[in-house]
Amino acid sequence: MTTIKTYASVIQADMDKSLLEAAGIEAFLADENSAAIGYGPIVEPLRLQVQDADAEKARNLLKENMGGVPLSNDFVPPKDTPENVYDRKNLPPIRPIILLFLALIVLAFLAYLLRHQFQGHAHLNRFLLPGQ
Repeated sequence: MTTIKTYASVIQADMDKSLLEAAGIEAFLADENSAAIGYGPIVEPLRLQVQDADAEKARNLLKENMGGVPLSNDFVPPKDTPENVYDRKNLPPIRPIILLFLALIVLAFLAYLLRHQFQGHAHLNRFLLPGQ
C-alpha cells in the first residue's frame, strides 16, 4: 500500500476516498479509527492509501478533481419535496405533550408516596400529609 495523501479533515479524506472508489480504485484510510474515537489528526494525520500499482493513477485523479466539481450556471435543484418541509410551523406542538407527560410522572410519583406514606421514613410524612 502506498500513501498518496494525508489529511487533517475526516470529511475531505472520505470525499477523496469515495472519488477513488467511484473510479474503480480500491482505497483505504489509515488511522481512520483514531479519528472516530476523538483523537483524529491531532495525534497523526489520516493517510489515504491505495495499491502500489494504482498510486500514480490515483494521484492524477485527485489532482484533476481538486476542490470538487463546480455546479453549472444553469443548475436548478430538484423539487422532490414541498417548499416548507423543514419549516418549524409544520411540526406538531411537542412542548405541551412533553409537559403533560412530565406532569403525569410527577403525579404518579406523588400518588406512590402518598400510598406508601414514606414507610420507614415517618419524619418525611409531614411534608406530604400535614395532618399527621
